[in-house]
Amino acid sequence: MSTFFPLPGTYVVAQIDVDATLSALHDPVANAEGRKIRTTQCILYLRSIRRLPFPDHTTFKYMAYVVGPGLRPAVPEWCLTSDMCTPIYPNTSHPSGTREAVRPEPSFPFSNCYHWHGRDVQVEVRVMNDGQSYAKDERISLSAEEHYHMDDHRIEDMRRCASGLEAKASDASAPLPSPASGAAADFDESAAISPAPPTSHAGADDNAPAQTASVEHLDDGPAHASCEHVHEGRPDDRSYVSSGEEWSQSSLSYRGDGLDDAASYLSEDAASSLDGLYATDVFGLDFDPHEAMIPIVRVWPNLAAQLKEEDIPDPVDFLNQYEEVTRCGLALLPREGVWCMLMVDVSSRLVRDQLVRASVRKATPTTTESADGLVQPKGKSYYWHTFVPEDSYCLLA
Repeated sequence: MSTFFPLPGTYVVAQIDVDATLSALHDPVANAEGRKIRTTQCILYLRSIRRLPFPDHTTFKYMAYVVGPGLRPAVPEWCLTSDMCTPIYPNTSHPSGTREAVRPEPSFPFSNCYHWHGRDVQVEVRVMNDGQSYAKDERISLSAEEHYHMDDHRIEDMRRCASGLEAKASDASAPLPSPASGAAADFDESAAISPAPPTSHAGADDNAPAQTASVEHLDDGPAHASCEHVHEGRPDDRSYVSSGEEWSQSSLSYRGDGLDDAASYLSEDAASSLDGLYATDVFGLDFDPHEAMIPIVRVWPNLAAQLKEEDIPDPVDFLNQYEEVTRCGLALLPREGVWCMLMVDVSSRLVRDQLVRASVRKATPTTTESADGLVQPKGKSYYWHTFVPEDSYCLLA
């Protein structure tokens, strides 16, 4: 059976479509900058879908993990080590000597690949609806059991990362890593939980962020215990390692787990009421002002037809291209006279060297000049976005 969108829990070859991503901004400068970007392919594992798909949608939104030909790069200042990965069978090699490989169905066509773990190697993407169908015989996916094994490994690695960062934070003499080197290395508790496996039913429902209405959380069991994670902070903020939930967005689970996870964050009264249910946005249909910042990718489900084992690209190149495209969109914000339909979400993997935190406030101006001294047309409501530490204000229509 074929589907009109790629099922979550499947592997695809992806390539960023820069023109499609930036054309919605209607800005010639951004488009000109985008044309300089040379994109490469990358193997992605579509962990979860973040919006209920319909055939007339132009894109389908996913959270994805990158798959690389070899171990992931280490980032010592953020306690990310090269062994934070899971081999994909027929590859069985791992530095620990004990970590078992996950076994996709049907067999993975390459023998040197790993799931890379870490917030710096996960991306939110919009898959272009180019009219292709995704046939079952081309689909390579993880079963429910294999997916949870992979996510158990991921959670274990992120616990180690969080413990290392907490130890650094407790050492007053240890300098904190700069936001430029690690904002994207945060551990997103919500992204540590897996979606249900893909099924053959295109009409069923699926499991945001980077940072994904389900609000996902770690179960109470030993394999899914809540762990501390990192969030963006000011350079002088020594509380950058914290526990708790944040940056939750919409996602869908094909087994309905997303609704259960989302409800767990609500009070009993709220969860049992229609208002509480609507607040979870379980189908991801609420307007998402961040969506214009999410790169659009073209995907191909037949991995072997697109790549040869010796030619599998380094995912780092794809991740750098992802940031370059995002940077082109962000470049709109400070430019004088440009009215954008954008809001920046630092919970996603965005420009690490430019953003630390963001706060948004809404104002209805009565004059042509705001309290911040920026000229604005009358009669509309605006969102003003504050970038820290630059403290610059950008108008978001």
